[in-house]
Amino acid sequence: MRLVASLRKLFGKRLREIRTEKGFNQLYLGTLAGVSEDFISLVERGINTPSFETIEALAAALETNVTALFTFPGQQSDRQRVRMVRPKKQGSKTATKKRAPGSRSG
Repeated sequence: MRLVASLRKLFGKRLREIRTEKGFNQLYLGTLAGVSEDFISLVERGINTPSFETIEALAAALETNVTALFTFPGQQSDRQRVRMVRPKKQGSKTATKKRAPGSRSG
């Protein structure tokens, strides 16, 4: 499954989990977030993707933060954070330039 499609499904599943934990139906959540019941259904099924503004409105309506909507319990990521480090140049020493007396640096 492609990454975006997979993320859409995971987000929808997580939205449904949080919504049902709060005891909200789709109509109530949609009303609080300013979107339709149908839109909530489409998002939960992984068909539609909400905008950033709608994600913020959903989080506020669910009295949670945006991060909670993207926290997928039990999901292991095959992606890892990697720190990129530039290799040091061998034999490279900073040369000290000699300046004429009274000259300014910079």
